[in-house]
Amino acid sequence: KLGLYLRHSKGGDPRLITPITSASYGSGADVSPDGSLITYTEGIIVSGTSIIYVVPTNGGAPQGIGTGFCARFRPDGQRIGFIRGILGHREPSGKLEFWSSGTDGRDRRREFIDTIHTGGSWSFSYSPDGKKIAWIRTFTGNYSEIVIHNLETGQESQVTFDRKSVDEVAWAGNNHIAYTSDRS
Repeated sequence: KLGLYLRHSKGGDPRLITPITSASYGSGADVSPDGSLITYTEGIIVSGTSIIYVVPTNGGAPQGIGTGFCARFRPDGQRIGFIRGILGHREPSGKLEFWSSGTDGRDRRREFIDTIHTGGSWSFSYSPDGKKIAWIRTFTGNYSEIVIHNLETGQESQVTFDRKSVDEVAWAGNNHIAYTSDRS
């Protein structure tokens, strides 16, 4: 059965948290820092849109909090960041946009617009303090780099200069950034 499941790391049977309809797909699950909530994306195949949901880890009705992709909890668990402006979510800006909302879907706001991104890969990860994100930016020439975007000041700094493809990024608690790339 297609759905969002939870399983203990030591084994045992998986537990269905919520089903996902056969006319859609699920992706991008993330667990809140306190372990009480899960956010995931459910894409609707017919319309090409994706809805971000939050559901308690002990089960219950999922709550839609908006449309977008790549939902991640901020390290303090108070907000969920997500990406808009791709696939079925074209924004008036015509660009990739980073948004966030409260875990209940309220206080939704656009944090910034990436005016340089030209398509391709998209992913982000919060810094351990939640004040910055490591962001994948794709450039003309179909390569991508990792950029650090300060959510408080708007300042950015590019941290890779490989002119290769970057597909996923994760910011570890020790301030290291792990990423997948075809750089070699």
